[in-house]
Amino acid sequence: MEEEFWEIEDKQHGWYYLFQQLDQVARANAGTQLIAKEPMNIIRNRYRDVLPIDDTRVKLNNTDCDYINANYVKEETVQRSYIMTQGPMGHTSSHFWQMVWEQNCAGIVMLNRCIEKGMNKCFQYWPAEVGQSLQFGPYIIENQFQQTEETFRLSMLTLSMSDSDEQVKTVQHFHYIKWPDFNVPRTPDDFLRFLNAVRRGGVLSPDCGPCVVHCSAGIGRSGTFALVDVILAQITKAGSTADINIQQTLLRMRTQRLGLIQTPDQLRFSYIAILHGADRACKGELDEDEDSDSDEDEEGVASENDSEEERTGQNDSDKPPPLPPRSSDSNKIPQVDLVKEDDHPPAVLKRTLSLSGSSSHSMSTTPELPADKEDDTPPPPPLPPRDNREPFLEEREEGNPPVEAPSSLNAENFMTSDDIHSTSEEATLRRRQAYQDKQARISTQVQDMKKNLQHQRGHSEQWTPKWLFIGVACIIFYLLLRALY
Repeated sequence: MEEEFWEIEDKQHGWYYLFQQLDQVARANAGTQLIAKEPMNIIRNRYRDVLPIDDTRVKLNNTDCDYINANYVKEETVQRSYIMTQGPMGHTSSHFWQMVWEQNCAGIVMLNRCIEKGMNKCFQYWPAEVGQSLQFGPYIIENQFQQTEETFRLSMLTLSMSDSDEQVKTVQHFHYIKWPDFNVPRTPDDFLRFLNAVRRGGVLSPDCGPCVVHCSAGIGRSGTFALVDVILAQITKAGSTADINIQQTLLRMRTQRLGLIQTPDQLRFSYIAILHGADRACKGELDEDEDSDSDEDEEGVASENDSEEERTGQNDSDKPPPLPPRSSDSNKIPQVDLVKEDDHPPAVLKRTLSLSGSSSHSMSTTPELPADKEDDTPPPPPLPPRDNREPFLEEREEGNPPVEAPSSLNAENFMTSDDIHSTSEEATLRRRQAYQDKQARISTQVQDMKKNLQHQRGHSEQWTPKWLFIGVACIIFYLLLRALY
């Protein structure tokens, strides 16, 4: 697994091409999304291009419209069951809590803030303060307890119905507050602490209902969380990383909700988080309590609506995460010291990399990246816009036949280092050839324009004396006529 990571990392634009290939295969094998496009359901979608797959969508009971933008995502190999959904809107919050009630969900994992960079990403669907309560339709939610950590908050909520005598249900709300949209956390250790807290809460157990996981669209950060959790659970069960296939697992999950993991950086971070947690997962220590190094007072944490980070979107989580060290044995990942938010990456990380993929070798605690080397290879096509998800998922028109998928989806045939290298070379040659063809066409057009100008100038110069002579002759003739008459 570690060798696979470094093979992709060392290839120029390796993560971009891997992400594009996985996305292409996932779209080719995705089911239809017709129910979400019906007129009565369109207003329940936060983004018109992030839609649930018909076969795995969650259905509401006892209502005129059973639609909600949510999918079941299951991984039977480790008995994991999730409900991936979008961040609730004001008019869909009652549908959200109805789903939690009917599916007997014990936990909600929220990976975004309500306001990010001045934009509304999610409605405040739960009471943020202890003792407060909110009601959406017949569902009453009350905050009984809240614990604030450095990077996340845990709230104990009670869910009841005003028109029912059924027993009150307890729902744990895990809120990760330092994960920027279309980006990744600063260190995988903070994310693994959060994952451990969710696991210790018991909400991922097969004994209770599926765990609700959402961000803004319910595909990018939510897919990253689910993939890391599933792979680490597989490693814990197997006791080794030898037979773990990350790409194949992601493809299976994407057949249940299209678009899980939304950017190449999120895919790369998933690998990093898995490698950092693999050693503890092999030893069965991943779910144990972590020592807290934070001296931050719970009361000193600003509330979500008043947080400056939420208004500006600027925080330390925009920095790239440290990479795992290289190892001769890919099945044994060295233990990495936990990194505090205000510390530099530890000295044991022999190699650090920026999000753009430029590498450096350093033994100091504050490694410096080398200057960019001159490279005549054109850059890859630009990624989708940050706040416009429309170009990201290609909507399939109704009635069109699905795209035929490759004959084999095995990772051995799908993505190897040779495939990445050959794909990169072919793409580079195609871009160079297209660039040369474009330059040739422009040059030909310029030459044609010059010839036309020269022809027009010669034609005008040829006719100018002739017309001048005719004009003078006409004037003389006119004067003679006037003199005679």
